Amino acid sequence: MRKSLPPELLLLVVELGSPDVQLVVRTLSKQFCALATPVAFRTLRCLNTPRSASGFLSILDHTDLKDHVKNVVYYDVDGAREWYGQGGDMDDDEHIDLEYAAETDLSDAEEDELFVTLTEAFSRLHTLPSLNAISVTFPLGFYTFYPDFDDGILLSAYEARVASVPELRIQLEILARLEVFATARYFASQGLAPLRSLTIRNLNSFFNHRLSFSTFRRLFEGLTTLRLSIFTSIDATENVLIPSLTYFCTKTLPPLLRACTSTLTSLTFQLDQVFGHDVDLFLGDLHYPHLRQYLSLCSVLFSDATGIETLITSHAHTLRSLITSKCKIDDVTKLLLLWSRVYARLGEALTELVYLGVGVIPQGYVHLDPHGRWLLSTEDIPVLKDDEAALDVFLGIVARRNATTHVY
Repeated sequence: MRKSLPPELLLLVVELGSPDVQLVVRTLSKQFCALATPVAFRTLRCLNTPRSASGFLSILDHTDLKDHVKNVVYYDVDGAREWYGQGGDMDDDEHIDLEYAAETDLSDAEEDELFVTLTEAFSRLHTLPSLNAISVTFPLGFYTFYPDFDDGILLSAYEARVASVPELRIQLEILARLEVFATARYFASQGLAPLRSLTIRNLNSFFNHRLSFSTFRRLFEGLTTLRLSIFTSIDATENVLIPSLTYFCTKTLPPLLRACTSTLTSLTFQLDQVFGHDVDLFLGDLHYPHLRQYLSLCSVLFSDATGIETLITSHAHTLRSLITSKCKIDDVTKLLLLWSRVYARLGEALTELVYLGVGVIPQGYVHLDPHGRWLLSTEDIPVLKDDEAALDVFLGIVARRNATTHVY
């Protein structure tokens, strides 16, 4: 009689392996194939290369394998590496290979192949019955926000830019296909898994003329986890940049962030720049009654104009994890708003908090430009001694609560 480990134990062993190992395990025997296949194809990953995109599409065409797919992860390798280097978090299920050498010198024919293949693949996401998580990470460096597409000159310039930047064309097409996915799921019959987790990193373009915004917003409905990273690239003139960001922050972001208010348990919101008061980014009126897993904010300005402290304290009785990486306070307002006071108020208000992260670079003060719009200097103004002491007290409160919570 041949001896074998119980299937439950074998499955645990398979789940501990890397994706490449899991694919090899499938070939060992019928038993291992049955155990490893649902695990190996639970997360479908695609890089920004023609070969990877073709493999992505071939699995979507496979009648049996596509039924196992629960997570779809697409990432531009350089964009993911840059995002992670800025202190961004990665989900364990993504398994992004940051050491991969990206193919950055694709020919025009390869760029076209990649575009066509990705477009076709993302057009078929609605055929994945178990899909409940989508993660896309775009490249950095393509400034494309525009405030008003009724302006023919701006529209013409925008279309010319899209045609000349392959990465931008791919980003816009993926967004458009996510809208198709949202529409298909919205009108689909029962039996499809609802989308629960959505990650969009390095979002740097949004063209309402191409997207039906009310339809795209359905993608956010019912989410429990949302990670949204905005990349703006300060390389435009002030006259273009500020109206563009104001339009985006007032017309695009609020409806998206409000679409999942009734279901969200985890929210990550990251900017690449510390923007000031005139950008009209106000988050203080957002409330997620079930936000208990974590709230992660990166490069957001603490001020009355942004309402960030209000956003945090409004979740005082549910929030268990808070991350405020690279968040700043305008040096001009330091007489009225100090980190020491913010830490003291948050330490008293957040009664359920058991984890606090402030990132590699501690919170500090910054000089905004003369109009109070964006970061004028990349050098931090040192924190005050009172700020450091208040942060230590805040961290101590959270650590003691965490230790008490985990006592058995």
